[in-house]
Amino acid sequence: MRVKLTLTLLFSIISTYLMMAQHWGSHTSCWELAIEKNAVEVYVHRSTESGVRGFKAVTTIGLPLDSIEVIFDDIESYADWQVNVKDAKIMHEVSDMMYHFNTRTSLPWPSKNQDLMWRAEKDWDEIDGSLVYNQVCSNNTMPEKIRKSSVVQAFASWRLTPMSEHEVKITYYLTVDKRGKIPGWVINFLNPDSPYETLHNLQAMSMTDTDEMALE
Repeated sequence: MRVKLTLTLLFSIISTYLMMAQHWGSHTSCWELAIEKNAVEVYVHRSTESGVRGFKAVTTIGLPLDSIEVIFDDIESYADWQVNVKDAKIMHEVSDMMYHFNTRTSLPWPSKNQDLMWRAEKDWDEIDGSLVYNQVCSNNTMPEKIRKSSVVQAFASWRLTPMSEHEVKITYYLTVDKRGKIPGWVINFLNPDSPYETLHNLQAMSMTDTDEMALE
């Protein structure tokens, strides 16, 4: 039973990734710049021909890649820098490179907070040395109480690309595949202010870490 579940979720990750890659690849002109300030760029996808909604956010962080990796691997600290996340915790570790974690959303009224289960896979891109975190929240991973909601699948991808020894480019994608009306709590995630504030928070953390290293 455990093997069957694992294979089902793995297939879910692969199929979601291929679906999103194909979609964005064929709709590159649909990306619109929504925010550009404080060295953060946020693009939104406004296609009306599909149930897919999403954004892309980009910035550069002045820290070594291994320092940023520590931040991303500390799941319980996500609430310190990820907007709309009230708390997060590891639920099950398959390996150092694959695990499940839960996030409790923190959304403004009238949206209700939600518990979301994510399956994450961490991998290295041998071509450019990027560290990639792919995260899927689907009907297979959602709690029963919201599984019957209208969300089909959400896919998040964090690509950490080293630009130099002490500088990393971060590209953050979030897409939601929803055929029909998107509930209010999902719209909050797709608001371009959310990825902007998340990456801006990361910038602030990097400045703190840089100051601490200078003192040492």
